Amino acid sequence: MSKEHPLDAENRRLCEELGAKPCPFCGGMPELFGSDRIGWEVDCAACNATGGGGETKADAVVAWNRRPADPPQDAAPALLEALEGLLTAIGRQQSADIWWRNARAALAAVKPTPPKESDR
Repeated sequence: MSKEHPLDAENRRLCEELGAKPCPFCGGMPELFGSDRIGWEVDCAACNATGGGGETKADAVVAWNRRPADPPQDAAPALLEALEGLLTAIGRQQSADIWWRNARAALAAVKPTPPKESDR
């Protein structure tokens, strides 16, 4: 059983203290990387999504937390369908790595969901 590095726990505590939101792609825990000399960045510990950077830890968390208010309701269905087809084709080529999963998650986040029969 591997032990967690003390900096990982401190990193998560800082992210929580600064109000970092979970990853928008996978829901994973964010982590801070960097230094006061070169700047700070927030990445997802689970899927490695990179979201924000800044001169201070707080600036990096603000950038990470920046999200669209709501998925666009008028997203072009044809474009979404074409993107979905492309991702399916890529997945068939045995290249379903982390980038493919991130793209699928991004597509799911903006694709409008049809109303349920019970909602009509």
